Amino acid sequence: MATASTVSYGGLSLTGAQSGNYTLTTQANSAATITPKALTESGLSVASSKVYNGTTAATVIGSAALATAETGGSGTTTDGKAYSGDTVSISGTATGTYNSKDVATASTVTYAGLSLTGAQAGNYSLTIQTPAAATITPKALTETGLSVAASRIYDGSTTATVAGSAALASAEAVGAGTTADGKAYTGDTVGITGTVSGTYNSKDVATASTVTYAGLALNNSNYTLTIQSPVAATITRRT
Repeated sequence: MATASTVSYGGLSLTGAQSGNYTLTTQANSAATITPKALTESGLSVASSKVYNGTTAATVIGSAALATAETGGSGTTTDGKAYSGDTVSISGTATGTYNSKDVATASTVTYAGLSLTGAQAGNYSLTIQTPAAATITPKALTETGLSVAASRIYDGSTTATVAGSAALASAEAVGAGTTADGKAYTGDTVGITGTVSGTYNSKDVATASTVTYAGLALNNSNYTLTIQSPVAATITRRT
């Protein structure tokens, strides 16, 4: 393909009673090139979602492969198949990239990083698989810093007085830690909003044993908030 530049005409001759009196000069060569045939690649996939990690990188699964070759002259020039006898294969390392790093807008992963190699690779181009549908789910952040008294006097309600201030763990650099470590990433604006409340599991002295925290949220949709676990606390008799 790299050296194709002209087309020569042939296969014609003269006929007729006086054809022996003449010679045939076939028209001059025409300029023409051959363009690469596109080969179809398949075999790659990604998980339907990943947990937010501050990047657009997706983990690619599978191995890139070409369709089975066909005999020259068979098939069509658009069937995505190489021709038997040509040495051509896929090289490179497949990558996957989300269209956005953010939970709200990430919807597809595009594959890249592959090319063709082999003696006849120049006769072909590689059509990499179409983008795959995939989303990003929020990373859970751990909240700490709240407490309640070990007990309070019965007042007919399940309300507990919460002490302390809700706080997040120190942020970490993108690419550090894990998606399950409860930490936000440096550079993201994220904080706790709302007013914390504490609620006993029962209003009664005999059955009150824990206080559950609520009322808090985050101001960044790339994260969800994991509020502290319920704490042990009781209610004592009123005198």
